[in-house]
Amino acid sequence: MRYVGIWYKKISVTTILWVANRDTPLTDSLGVLTITHRGILVLLSQNNSTVWSSNTSRTAQNPVAQLSNSRNPIVKDGSDNEAENFRWQSYDITQATHSYKV
Repeated sequence: MRYVGIWYKKISVTTILWVANRDTPLTDSLGVLTITHRGILVLLSQNNSTVWSSNTSRTAQNPVAQLSNSRNPIVKDGSDNEAENFRWQSYDITQATHSYKV
């Protein structure tokens, strides 16, 4: 099974910060994380079916996905760095805000 996630690499205990497809792992050998023209993050399986998406109704003219300084995966519109204008952020999802040690 395969997951898309963010974790600390250079500390003694691996700490997972965020996992996109925690409930629906990829079961095939390939997957693609992409951003649509509307600003929705989508994880596609090898056969191009949607495994996970950010599923936001707030669209962006010039969508950009990035990791914020607070370690929060976000989608924003172009160079707009105002947090209240983010089109999507993982911290909007309660389960995504916890750290897990493995």
